[in-house]
Amino acid sequence: MYKKQLALLLIPIIFVLISCQSNDHNPMEAKYKAAYIAVNKIMDSGNIEELDAYIAADAIDHQMDPSITNKTGLEGIKDVFRYYHKIFPDMKTTIYSMAVSGDTLFGYITSTGTSAEPFM
Repeated sequence: MYKKQLALLLIPIIFVLISCQSNDHNPMEAKYKAAYIAVNKIMDSGNIEELDAYIAADAIDHQMDPSITNKTGLEGIKDVFRYYHKIFPDMKTTIYSMAVSGDTLFGYITSTGTSAEPFM
């Protein structure tokens, strides 16, 4: 008797749990998140040439620091990655969360490292 009542109680709970799961409205979401994780790992590792697989040659960095490089596109971004990896060779980035909206990804991260030379 109790098993039947328990089963009848669990069915609506399971239905609610399944129906509340996030539907993947953006089929590219997993791809964006994987790329974001990979680019952060590249920054940490210093394997800058791996950026070719993730960033277009004509990409625009709207916050490019002219004190680091005068190059644009992928080559400028590589210079920035090289610069930060030279200063923080033991950099470790932790990704706490990511969210995708359309073709935009938001990431909540922290990066830590020991400065190998003067910075700022």
